[in-house]
Amino acid sequence: MQYNIYSFPEQQIPDASKTKNWRKRHLDCAEALNSMNEGAIRQDMHVKMINRDLMLGKLHMDDLQLVINPDGIQAGYIPEKIQHYPIMNSKINLLIGEEARRPFDYQFVVTNPTSIT
Repeated sequence: MQYNIYSFPEQQIPDASKTKNWRKRHLDCAEALNSMNEGAIRQDMHVKMINRDLMLGKLHMDDLQLVINPDGIQAGYIPEKIQHYPIMNSKINLLIGEEARRPFDYQFVVTNPTSIT
């Protein structure tokens, strides 16, 4: 029997139907969706970790090599280390502060009075 490990097995079934195979499929799906597993979620987590490290002042040179030396040329003028200057941190922190101070005052406007029942 083939099943998709990225979607949980049916949950609303009687307890008698929740066999050892059902529990194994459930755990396989949970493991596949875990952020420590290779997959779509892991890729997003990797990008988030790189962005967090950039905010903290750390560079990932393996990612920068794709921009600095895309052809993999062995030359003396290609740097192995780069000084990180976090010029965007102040702007990002300003936006975070503005969002935190923004009042939560959403308004809803009905443009079609016949749509309300």
